[in-house]
Amino acid sequence: MSEKRRGVYSAEVRKWQSELLDRVLRIVFIVAIPALLIASYYVWRDGRAWLIPFYVGGIVLVGIVRFWKRAPYTLKSGLLLVIVYGLVVLSLVRAGLSSNVGVFLLGFSFVAAIFLGRRGALLSITVTVVTMGVAGWLFSTGVWTIPAEIQLLSDKPFAWLSYTFTLLLVSTFFIASQLYLFPRLTEALVLSRQMTQELEADREQAVREAGSKQRRAEQLEWVANLGHALVSLRQREDLVWRVVREIAETFDIYQANLLLMNRSGDTLLLAATSGQLGEELARSGATTIAEVPVGARNALGRAAQLGKEQMALPMPEQLSQFPDSRVEISLPLSVRGEVLGVLDLHSTRPVFTDEELQIFRIIAGQVTTALDMVRSLEETQTQIQEMRTLYMQHTLASWRTLLEAAPVQSAAGLQVDAVQVTALAQAAMAERRPHSTRFEASGIYLLVVPLVAHDVALGYLAFTRAAAKGDWDANTRSLMAMAAERLAVTLDNTRLLVEARRQALYDEQLSHLGDLIWQTPRPEVIMEQSVRELGRFLGASEAQLYLAPEGVGGHDEGASGHVGNA
Repeated sequence: MSEKRRGVYSAEVRKWQSELLDRVLRIVFIVAIPALLIASYYVWRDGRAWLIPFYVGGIVLVGIVRFWKRAPYTLKSGLLLVIVYGLVVLSLVRAGLSSNVGVFLLGFSFVAAIFLGRRGALLSITVTVVTMGVAGWLFSTGVWTIPAEIQLLSDKPFAWLSYTFTLLLVSTFFIASQLYLFPRLTEALVLSRQMTQELEADREQAVREAGSKQRRAEQLEWVANLGHALVSLRQREDLVWRVVREIAETFDIYQANLLLMNRSGDTLLLAATSGQLGEELARSGATTIAEVPVGARNALGRAAQLGKEQMALPMPEQLSQFPDSRVEISLPLSVRGEVLGVLDLHSTRPVFTDEELQIFRIIAGQVTTALDMVRSLEETQTQIQEMRTLYMQHTLASWRTLLEAAPVQSAAGLQVDAVQVTALAQAAMAERRPHSTRFEASGIYLLVVPLVAHDVALGYLAFTRAAAKGDWDANTRSLMAMAAERLAVTLDNTRLLVEARRQALYDEQLSHLGDLIWQTPRPEVIMEQSVRELGRFLGASEAQLYLAPEGVGGHDEGASGHVGNA
């Protein structure tokens, strides 16, 4: 057995012996009190009351050692041996060989072997032999005497020798068996405790792994919920701030920054930040983190330039704005080869775990998808707005052309100032809802209802009535607004019909012109008919066609001919 293992066994044995000794002393103290009363009665009856103080003193000693928590182990075991040996002596004095001295001596050897080991066992055998020899000599010589009815063979030297020999054999066998089994039981105890410790360590490891898996499951669930939330966001600012704040709150992140690429694609601009120092830096306008050139000699610049994640172990002097950062990872937000931005994370721990890196990559992918969707949505909204503007311009131009071709006069004039009506109409058409006002001078109410079709204000309807009848109520205004909307749609549809008919007329006339032109293969006839028909189609009083050779800057009457008049 190695010295280390022997030391472990010795420590375990001493620990077990101390625990067992405390329990034995507790039991002895509890049993000793009623035993004191019983023994005191018998010794009083036998006329040996002088033994009672010894009984009381033994109980007092047991009580002191029992409740003295810092009492040395040697003192406790020695006191227990003294108590057992005192029982041996008292048994011999009271009844010699007729007493239970053999049981007490075996108990004495047992206690010595258990609590003092091999040396204590050998010493107990020596004490047993000496005790029996001295007692036998005293009884044989008549120095000690006991009543004749319990004398038995206590005065025979041969009886003491035989009893001592028998007791020695039993004690030796008992102690030898005990010393043989004791190390093996101790080793089994040590192995059992080691296995218990290993099982406890395995249990704690299993609990830690279960907790880690539980945290990972919760983080993955959080990532899934974050993905659903990002898809529902339509504003870029809400999206970026939501991401960095939830990352900083959910993970052990010292600082989370999200930077987006500018329009020119050469600089990263800080869009959102969250952490112990980031928000203060953003409010103070620190340019070291607010603007990072693409290709700069740091993790952010390299991630934006290469489109690959970059991890760095910055020194405190390298990141003065984040002095407690010990590891940094920059995750590019790239889609279809285009870098939209970079997600930059800092931690006060020396490394990110593999699980954290995997989750951060998933988050980066979700943010990239959400930003791409927001960008596509913004581009679509811009295109829709441009198309709406173009449609509005086309509609207004079409109405202007139609009204110029066929002016419309109002059926009746209003009894109010035209300037005031125009101002009220402009406000109604700008807000797309009816407006009314009272004119004190005229004593009337004026109601202006805008004509809005496809979000284009075509004009307005103006109504007046006497002030005595009061203003129009809300229900009437709603009804008139609905009627005006239908009228506006009808008017706009009429405009479209007029334009369609005009376009059909143009197409028909152009087709007829083509048929006339190509009735003859002669060029001069084709040119003459073309000029004549075009002039008639356009309502011109005269139409002329001139031909000029390529490269000639002008024409003259000799080279160009007057082909025809319409």
